[in-house]
Amino acid sequence: MADHWWKLLLGGTVTLTALVVGTTVTGDVPGGLWWPTMLLGLFSLSALIGGVLLGVAHLMQERSSGTTS
Repeated sequence: MADHWWKLLLGGTVTLTALVVGTTVTGDVPGGLWWPTMLLGLFSLSALIGGVLLGVAHLMQERSSGTTS
């Protein structure tokens, strides 16, 4: 999983960007879509943070083993 850290980072970034652009263009989120929008934001932030953490772990693992990919 640590080798695929960039997929989480990219997925979280794209999802968060789409959410921000979508809410900026449309304005206020209607009441019925507020919770799904917040859950999508939470998912995207979690994926983004997970990607960063796994990327750092991958970098540290490569440094300690002395190999590069």
